Amino acid sequence: MAGVRLSGVTKRYGAGITVLDNIDLEVHDREFMVLVGPSGCGKSTVLRVLSGLEPVDAGEIRIGDRVVNDLAPRDRDIAMVFQSYALYPHLTVFENIAFGLRVRKTPKQELARLVGEAAEVLSLSDKLEKLPRHLSGGERQRVALGRAIVRKPQVFLFDEPLSNLDAKLRVQMRAEISALHKRLQITTIYVTHDQVEAMTMGERITVLNGGHIQQTDEPLTLYNTPANRFVAEFIGSPPMNLMSLTKKDGVFQYAGHPLPFTGNTGAAEPSLDTVLAGIRPEHVDVAEGGGGLPAQVVLVEPMGGETIVYLALEDGTRLVAKIDGMRRFTLGETLMVTFDHQQIHWFDPRTERRISL
Repeated sequence: MAGVRLSGVTKRYGAGITVLDNIDLEVHDREFMVLVGPSGCGKSTVLRVLSGLEPVDAGEIRIGDRVVNDLAPRDRDIAMVFQSYALYPHLTVFENIAFGLRVRKTPKQELARLVGEAAEVLSLSDKLEKLPRHLSGGERQRVALGRAIVRKPQVFLFDEPLSNLDAKLRVQMRAEISALHKRLQITTIYVTHDQVEAMTMGERITVLNGGHIQQTDEPLTLYNTPANRFVAEFIGSPPMNLMSLTKKDGVFQYAGHPLPFTGNTGAAEPSLDTVLAGIRPEHVDVAEGGGGLPAQVVLVEPMGGETIVYLALEDGTRLVAKIDGMRRFTLGETLMVTFDHQQIHWFDPRTERRISL
């Protein structure tokens, strides 16, 4: 097994297009690391330079104790699973899984043993003689996984492998891939644009944007202490509410109204006169009367155990609240909004970095 380290890695395409900009990333041995970010942020390019499919313009890539910048993909001891299953339609499940072993001239008896072990791990033992067209989407993805794990590489690279599956299969395959990692204990780097996948699968998550790493941390650390505005808005569903506040007479106000805080209102606050305040939807409360900011209900999404309520303040600013699912709301009604002071995230409006109090 082996860890992975990228040091000062830069990748450019053509003139002036920098996809990865001097990034440093360490993935520990046996770790499940998830790379997440919007389209075009550079996450798939990280996999491509790691695998050797793309050369880097600067920096060093290490897999284990080897610098692999100049090694061909076949010499890096990695296995990659793509968004498309990339199965050979005319070959059986057995032959698809065994393909890479045949290319390496693995002895026939050893090949059969390795394919049998992989098929058992992936619950494919009864599918080995079937063709891909006779399999479900989830079974095809397991065959693609089998082709990767049968090689027993040092590192797995997954490039959005669940994007082609329906919602139910995605949930099932998330659990299967996580269980597979716990069983095999192979260093894994998993790329996705889906932050739910990232939060539920990753031991650590790296958030990228514009070719830069924004933050690398455990899932709950990212959620509870985002390093900047981008991470705060990207991680969490629905995303964090952000409001620009101005201090007057020592009190933070929004649009001329003192912000209606609940909880420990004596908690520390930034010394800046203008700040960005971030509030998770579950820390926004609404009531039919009393104090608070008046807001109109513009959309209600009942989810069963919880209800997502979209609100418009008097100046048109939108807020999202996550409320107990048993409460009922009517479109157009006016509610009073309050915020839990102990759950506010403070950001510098100039740098958009988190303010440490």
